[in-house]
Amino acid sequence: MVAFQVQSKLGVSLHFTRIFVDSREVDLNASAGDLWVVVEAATRLGVKLVTEVDEKVDLIRQHRPDLVGKRLIKAVYTVVPLQDAVEEAKNKGVWVLTWKEELTPLVVHSTDPSPHNPQ
Repeated sequence: MVAFQVQSKLGVSLHFTRIFVDSREVDLNASAGDLWVVVEAATRLGVKLVTEVDEKVDLIRQHRPDLVGKRLIKAVYTVVPLQDAVEEAKNKGVWVLTWKEELTPLVVHSTDPSPHNPQ
């Protein structure tokens, strides 16, 4: 679903793989060109999972910089989204999708840490 949506919205074809970084699992990770996508999949989306997406992005940046692209999409694919988690995801720029709809907008973040280009 995420790969299909990225293809249709951005014209970028992605191949997702599961990775382990510092013994923590990242459900889906993909990159194509300068685009990097990190996805967590869960039956129930709570605020904790939204926070976990950011933690895993930071973990990848620290331990696997070879996987980091210049542009980043953070996403969660879920079946049962809790409303407070959807609001938190929207505030943090995390794209939330279910099998039938997008609950938050797609945000492409810059990974450039320079002051003139904040994330």
